[in-house]
Amino acid sequence: MLNPVSDLILVVLDLYTWVVIISAIMSWLVAFNVVNTSNRLVYTIGEFLYRLTEPALRPRLADGILLTVRLTPRAASQRIGGIALDAAGAAALKVWVTAAPTDGRANQALIELLAKHWRLPKSSISLQRGAAERTKTLRIAGDAEALERRILEACK
Repeated sequence: MLNPVSDLILVVLDLYTWVVIISAIMSWLVAFNVVNTSNRLVYTIGEFLYRLTEPALRPRLADGILLTVRLTPRAASQRIGGIALDAAGAAALKVWVTAAPTDGRANQALIELLAKHWRLPKSSISLQRGAAERTKTLRIAGDAEALERRILEACK
């Protein structure tokens, strides 16, 4: 017979397995437009599932973090919005910049805005993926836990 602690661990792992499966199903439903994320209930359920699964499934770096950004160039003003879910259910930080998406100006404006807002050196933020796309992956160098805390506090 297993002791109560191992029984509890097995139950938690079983529950988490079901949460991951439900999260995958939810992302498929969103991707194929079966459910509408504009509906508050659907959005709340999707956000809840994302928050439960994201820490375990997020790529971790030894010396920084990866951040997905949804950039809108040529905006009326520069600002950082909330978290948006794409069609596949993946989360991205919404950012608007006034720069045009030519010659990397919008990407540079993105890095400058984030560095200023989060009080980080511009050299610590680099573009990993998506130079010519609206959805970008940024690498932010530094202590991962401290960076996550700073970014979350600044986005409140």
